[in-house]
Amino acid sequence: MNNDDLFSPMTLGDQTLKNRMVMAPMTRNRAVE
Repeated sequence: MNNDDLFSPMTLGDQTLKNRMVMAPMTRNRAVE
């Protein structure tokens, strides 16, 4: 998958996502920035 695919919209059921980056619920996200 290239960057163009990653940032393109995706339809999932009856919802449309702005991009394909998702994070599972109950996941801890840590970032230095």
